[in-house]
Amino acid sequence: MKRLGALLLVAALLLSGCAAAPSEPAKPSYSTRPVTTHKPTDLIEASLKDILTQSVLTQTLGREMKEPTVLEGGTQLTCQSTQSEEEMPVLLTVNLDDKSRDMFDHFISQAMYPEMTSVELGDVAYWSATASVLDVYAKNHMIEVNLTCIDRDAETLKSQAMALATAIINAL
Repeated sequence: MKRLGALLLVAALLLSGCAAAPSEPAKPSYSTRPVTTHKPTDLIEASLKDILTQSVLTQTLGREMKEPTVLEGGTQLTCQSTQSEEEMPVLLTVNLDDKSRDMFDHFISQAMYPEMTSVELGDVAYWSATASVLDVYAKNHMIEVNLTCIDRDAETLKSQAMALATAIINAL
């Protein structure tokens, strides 16, 4: 009988607690400090301009390069060499985008670049000697380096593209 009385007492206390008037929820406190937000493309543009400077490009590519231009909302950098009449121009395009690995793999599966071979860089990377394109996935970013110069062999272009991609990866 004592157990039944104790059980009824606990039940009554629980039911009376449920019937109590609800308390007012705590009001959130808001800071009056201003918050600065950045679009990802603003950060990427600054990175590309800071990482692949004219000096870095000239040193890496072994040819005097013009000042690089950033396009596509900051996700693409283009540059070309200054050349004399006997030199062939060096043309460079770099794309940097914060994409998932699934998006990168889908892009690679749809790529129309012939003869893509795997290279050791970042999480995964592919080089197309025919198209002179290096595609790299590293640190949650997709990097594409397209480097062309008619008077350079594919191995030289690959080495230079990998050096540029490495500079970007190290700065991410």
